[in-house]
Amino acid sequence: MAAVVPAQESGKQDNAGPGRPAERDGTELRRSTGPVGTGADEDAGPSPPTPRGGAQDVLKIITSVGSPIALATALLFYFGWRRSEEQAKLFGADASVFAMSTQDFVLRSVNAVFAPLIAVLLVGLLLVHTHHRVKTGSVSERWLRRYVQALRFCWAVFLPLGFALVALEEPGTVSFKGALLPLCVVLSIGGPVYAGVLDRSVRPAQLGAPRMGAALLTALLTVVVFWQTERWAAVGGQALADAIQAEPAQWLGSAEVYSAKDLRIEGTSVVRTRRGGPDAAYPFSYSGLYLLQRSGGKYFFITDRWDAGEGRLIVLPDTADIRVEFRRPAGR
Repeated sequence: MAAVVPAQESGKQDNAGPGRPAERDGTELRRSTGPVGTGADEDAGPSPPTPRGGAQDVLKIITSVGSPIALATALLFYFGWRRSEEQAKLFGADASVFAMSTQDFVLRSVNAVFAPLIAVLLVGLLLVHTHHRVKTGSVSERWLRRYVQALRFCWAVFLPLGFALVALEEPGTVSFKGALLPLCVVLSIGGPVYAGVLDRSVRPAQLGAPRMGAALLTALLTVVVFWQTERWAAVGGQALADAIQAEPAQWLGSAEVYSAKDLRIEGTSVVRTRRGGPDAAYPFSYSGLYLLQRSGGKYFFITDRWDAGEGRLIVLPDTADIRVEFRRPAGR
């Protein structure tokens, strides 16, 4: 029995030439996605999310990048100030006497933090590798349980060790042994916390730490990091000052000061010489000095024989009345 084709559809089919798809009316389009009125179009999938505003993305990037930079700058400043304070104390002065700027403190810290920073990064890489092996199931469950238990109770080892090292330190001094106490505190806190992280990674049903607890833990670790920075800076400042006082010629460049008037600089190794006639611009010269640093518009010189209690710290303003000549250290 021949099928009866409606005139409208028949016309559209006839109009479709070779290589051209037949046109379809709206009814046919609706049938291709589902019955009319059933809401199949709505069930085809959720609409793509609306893009977020650019201001929020920029703010997120600024906060994620700015906070580490601010923390690193604060640590460098604090390290430089504490190191300079300890060094100035051994020369009989105070860090404020040197009138150093924030930039001075930061720049003087950079070369001293390379070794600790490299050590921290290497330990971090080791921890990331270990955590990756644990997450991917590359270790046995028995080994994982022992690892978690060791981390959970590591405080029982590191805290007594840190306080024992402090007890062995000489009173009034800061040595490498005493500088390890903040590190022991960090390990005592970080070990149990990381054990909890591993527990939650292998048992996802376990609840995580509350936000308030995580915030307090982050604040505590930040304080301990500054504490560790202070101890390392004190040890570094003392060691550098002791080395300079023992052999200033090996560490500092020698200097000769020419002055328009008699400065009356005294010291066992300081040699005062009168040069030229009465019309000389700089008739007085002083040798036997070593340039410690220049900051705040002033020169800071030291003499030798600190081990005999005869060392001096000499401060001269950088003015047109004086001229200074420098020579590089003998050991460099």
